[in-house]
Amino acid sequence: MKLGLFRGWAAISAICALGHFVAPTRAAAGANDAPVVVSYSEGDTELGTVRQNEPFNIDRGYRFGQVPAGISGLQFTKRRFSAGGFVQVDVPAGAKVDLLMGAGGLGEPARNAAVSLGFVNVDSLMLSQNGMQEDLPAAHFSQTFPQAKRISIQCVGYLGIVVLAPHLTLKNDPTATPPPPGQQMRQQPPRNQVMRQQETHQQPVNVQRPDDDTSIPGTAVPIKRLQSEIKALYVQEQPTGEMFGLASELILTATPGSRPGHTPVHFVSAVGSQMTAVLDDVLRAIWLKTPKWAASKVELSFEDRYTPKDGGSIGAAIGTLIESMLQGFEIDDKLAITGDVTADGKIRHIGGVAAKIRGATAADCKIVIVPAANYDQVVDAMIYEGRSLITNIQVLGADNLEEATAVARTDRASKLKEAIEAFDSVAADLKTSPEKVHLPEYQTRLKRITELAPNHFSAKLLLLISLNKQPRMMSAAASIYYASVASQQAMPDVFIQLWADQRLARQSSVAVDAGLTNLRKIRGKVNPKVQPFVDSMIGFIQASAAANTGRGNPRALEARRQQVYEALSQLQTDRALMEKMLHEGI
Repeated sequence: MKLGLFRGWAAISAICALGHFVAPTRAAAGANDAPVVVSYSEGDTELGTVRQNEPFNIDRGYRFGQVPAGISGLQFTKRRFSAGGFVQVDVPAGAKVDLLMGAGGLGEPARNAAVSLGFVNVDSLMLSQNGMQEDLPAAHFSQTFPQAKRISIQCVGYLGIVVLAPHLTLKNDPTATPPPPGQQMRQQPPRNQVMRQQETHQQPVNVQRPDDDTSIPGTAVPIKRLQSEIKALYVQEQPTGEMFGLASELILTATPGSRPGHTPVHFVSAVGSQMTAVLDDVLRAIWLKTPKWAASKVELSFEDRYTPKDGGSIGAAIGTLIESMLQGFEIDDKLAITGDVTADGKIRHIGGVAAKIRGATAADCKIVIVPAANYDQVVDAMIYEGRSLITNIQVLGADNLEEATAVARTDRASKLKEAIEAFDSVAADLKTSPEKVHLPEYQTRLKRITELAPNHFSAKLLLLISLNKQPRMMSAAASIYYASVASQQAMPDVFIQLWADQRLARQSSVAVDAGLTNLRKIRGKVNPKVQPFVDSMIGFIQASAAANTGRGNPRALEARRQQVYEALSQLQTDRALMEKMLHEGI
């Protein structure tokens, strides 16, 4: 499951977001005198200035919460809550335009359209109501236009499209050019429906697969287990791009009975379109072997019923639960699983692997199943986190649902059982005496585990460490991702301290120190092409911190910032590197 960007897009989005901070300032762009002209096809619009506690809407009590330094003081288009229509923006050459839109399910088409127009998702901010934080996040996109351009986006979601720029001009032009067909959105839900969804803080329920009672010949397979549960893994992405992993029980409940056709399988609570799609693929894979079940319905529910969820990586958990229902095996309650599944039953590559392994460990799991295709991302995670990532929990890969169920069940095959017990013993020994890993005895024991379970990633990597043959350099995607996350920890604080209200205390920020620590941690572990960016960012943040504490000159920072900007530009224009990152993922 996911609540953010994954695979190579996460790393690419991270470096683009950093470009938002280190790009030449608006004053240097030379376009400040030319206003950005905004036309909405319908609805009232006013102009406001972005400040904390500034009203966000014309007709609702929402206000800006904590305002990022990058948009503080900009003008913005103040609209009615959930105003529809479309917006046309005429951008002069050299101007920078920011957009705010809903971060929930209804705003997804607008966010996709913004990305297709070249906007980068920089961060998100929360709106407040009556001085209290409200669960209404706004997604923040940004783009600098080297040439004049006209863009159009349809307004959907609770927030519609809010345009921000240093100088805005409103133009009432109902005949403005609508978005091209590829960017047209589905019709806005009725206003009362939008309000109800907002007040309950839920994403809209996706249309479930309609029940199919087409008769299937043959005898229905008996249900051997009416209820099973398994820990599924998902991530929450922070504004810096950092991912936090969490585990949540997914529960299957089967109702005995009969149907002439396929037994319907549905989620009890609202889920996103990706989760609905992967459920369909899991069912296609299982129905090929066992098309008819002796159950009137099967329901899937979550331990946490109130947080909106989406993502295809829940597929392996769903497939394992259904196989438990049909075969009758018990699932290990100290096991967690993640993985996308296609209609052929294969478990496919997913994102956020390191965060999900950490999430499984934090949930006191002893084993975590990940897609076998994610081995390289487990390697990256081990290089960054250290070997404790793979010794505190046993990481096993699975190529398909059959392999996943073999690991998940408590009555495991003898070879797999022996491998898991043997690794437990090795990990316990190394916990008190980590240097023993290089002894021939442990090399022999680890090699035996990999023979018993070839996809035992923890044993495979620990054996490489034992032989001093472990990988020591992260992939390009992981290098950029971890470097960008560390940088973004510090960047907002750096700019707040240097260019915001001078009455702020001139002292080193905890976030700045943490960012520097993490950048130094990965120095020497990153891909050689990423090393210049890491070095330039360390230099820039150090110089910024020195200026902030009175030991340096803020004006001298421009050269440092230019070095960072050039290093980022070098990465972004390396087409081969960008394509490689998309395939690698994180």
